[in-house]
Amino acid sequence: MPVRLPQAAGLYKCPSCSARSFSLSSRQLALGPESPRYMDIPQPPQQTLPDKTRLKGILPVPRNVFAGQDPKEPLNLDKATKEPAHQPSHNDPRSLWKERMAASRRKNLKEGLHALQYRRIKSDDYRATRAAARQQEREARLHRPEREDDRLTAPSVDNNLLALLKRGPLQDPDRDARLADMRQREASKQAARQEDRRDALHSLYVNAREFIVNDAQLATAIDKAFGTVDQPRGFGSNSASIWDVGPPSTIVDMLNSATGKGIRGGALSQSSVNRDQALTAARVRRIAAELTGGQLPSKS
Repeated sequence: MPVRLPQAAGLYKCPSCSARSFSLSSRQLALGPESPRYMDIPQPPQQTLPDKTRLKGILPVPRNVFAGQDPKEPLNLDKATKEPAHQPSHNDPRSLWKERMAASRRKNLKEGLHALQYRRIKSDDYRATRAAARQQEREARLHRPEREDDRLTAPSVDNNLLALLKRGPLQDPDRDARLADMRQREASKQAARQEDRRDALHSLYVNAREFIVNDAQLATAIDKAFGTVDQPRGFGSNSASIWDVGPPSTIVDMLNSATGKGIRGGALSQSSVNRDQALTAARVRRIAAELTGGQLPSKS
């Protein structure tokens, strides 16, 4: 630890005025409390990194001066840098100056063209090398064998199955019979579909007589459903509302009517007789339709 001198103005002594020591090494001066080196703390060695060279600007894209020829061939600059036919006069300073400028231009042109050729060859070689390296890396990755960890962790696939899949489709000895059965079923479905379409067309033809196709038929249907002004349709006891007849039948009422349950008088009641007659008539009409091969008209 060096000796610290008092900071009083009267007791401070200039270091340059002090007596010189016999040592050749520089003596450490007294440091005050405000100095960061007031306490002697060992410092780690500073890590020095090499400075990056700063490139000022970029080279422009050169012109294609090798159009129509191979850049690697030697340049023929005789036509572009012709020597003067007449030597300048040594007595004329202007002629000497022009000759020096012309020689300088020829020299700069040659050097520039050679530099462009060198850059072109270097860039082409770099691109070709990089493309070849990428192609080799791609081929190596494409044809490299499966890694052991991938093989051990992959889903289990039998080698025999892989061999069969590589060999082609599996053999099917019952293929012809199965295809014949499929064709027969498809033909049956097509025939059934054709028959349903024929029945639908026949039903449409039978019911077409009741279609409303003009204004007179529409007016007649409206008068029949709602009545006219002179003879309005009545419901119940000559009422104009359908609700006087009563609420519509519920699902339970229709089920009881179909099964004969909950009907006063049992199976021999009038409603039961009417229900049986309607069911019998519907069955007869269905049998007649099956025998005649088509739907019967609603009124016959």
